[in-house]
Amino acid sequence: MNNIHIDTVFMTERKLLCARHIGPYQGIGAAFEELERELSRLGLRAEAMLAIYHDNPATVSQDSLRSDAAAQIADNDLITDTMLKPFTIGAGSFARWTHKGPYKDLHNTWQAGYKAMADLGLQANGVCYEAYVNDPCSTEPHLLITEIYQQLA
Repeated sequence: MNNIHIDTVFMTERKLLCARHIGPYQGIGAAFEELERELSRLGLRAEAMLAIYHDNPATVSQDSLRSDAAAQIADNDLITDTMLKPFTIGAGSFARWTHKGPYKDLHNTWQAGYKAMADLGLQANGVCYEAYVNDPCSTEPHLLITEIYQQLA
């Protein structure tokens, strides 16, 4: 994980529907199950699936960490009668790096990415999230691709 390559990219606004998770970030899987059940009930198909992390685990207790399992949906999908919460990631500059492999190893890639950002003089400011490039239901764990995004100052 020492060879993390950081790209600086401009991302357009992303409109999402989210299922909230409170607690250790590793427990977000239950929120994804809830999200997928509700999307199915609503007859919606996600354009992208993301995990949004709102707190710094170095400064917030594990039991209080806030994260969202999120689905990016088409702008024209009318959402009524849902327990999912809307959330918008604003357009802006982001650092982006990639993790290849099982989700259980993502923590190491996050840490290496933040070290690489510091080495480049990039300042984190705002939302960070994971975007899942392939489907874990049909992809071997060692082939999973996850893009990590950190909004920049």
